[in-house]
Amino acid sequence: MLLSSYLLGGLMHLLIMVPFILLSKPVLKDGKGKMLAAAAIIYLLYSSLTGGLSTVILFDQQQWNWAGKVIILVGCIIFFIRNKTISAREAGLTLKQRNGAILPCLVLIAGGLLVRLGIYFLAQNPSLHFDMETIAFQGTVNAFSDELVFRGLILTLFNRLYSGSEEIAGFPLNWPILLSSLLFGLSQGLIFQAGYHLEINLARILFAFVAGLVAGMLKERSGSLIFPAIFHALWNLIGNH
Repeated sequence: MLLSSYLLGGLMHLLIMVPFILLSKPVLKDGKGKMLAAAAIIYLLYSSLTGGLSTVILFDQQQWNWAGKVIILVGCIIFFIRNKTISAREAGLTLKQRNGAILPCLVLIAGGLLVRLGIYFLAQNPSLHFDMETIAFQGTVNAFSDELVFRGLILTLFNRLYSGSEEIAGFPLNWPILLSSLLFGLSQGLIFQAGYHLEINLARILFAFVAGLVAGMLKERSGSLIFPAIFHALWNLIGNH
């Protein structure tokens, strides 16, 4: 039941993406359409596994979906070891940063987190309670597994379908970043719960979309997933401690 509901949710997200993809006019010639199909399959696996394994309890008083995120993380690592379609370097699995990227990326991270903090304290009820499981989960496996899927795999596949991009203060902003961010937003705020009850959280969709934009720009500017993962972890910790 849970697995099928999350698979249905993933299919719904992809259906919503169709008009945006058509609007962006990707290059689907010379077999490149396979890249779009691969991105869709990866996303459906992500939706089904993370959602379907969310009820797996590994220890007492567990709050977060450790099993789902760990499986995705391990699966991505195995993919990069066994499959040569996308190289680890192309996906951002490197510690090396592009020349001149470190300072701009740090500035963007700081700016994005300041905005997140401001919204958090203005619109939410701030808490000074820090839960150690939440810090461990949001600061490690959740951020890295999501970045591997959305900025490592999906963004890389989308990049092969488009050419050219605009820049904002030296950071690229293009269709691949926009589309992968929209898909990330939908995954966080448009969810089928048990019993196929549809939950729509526009705030979560917007927050995740913005976080995806920043993470995508960081990845494309630096050529690495290090800064996106750090930003993702801190962004989540602000609202979930």
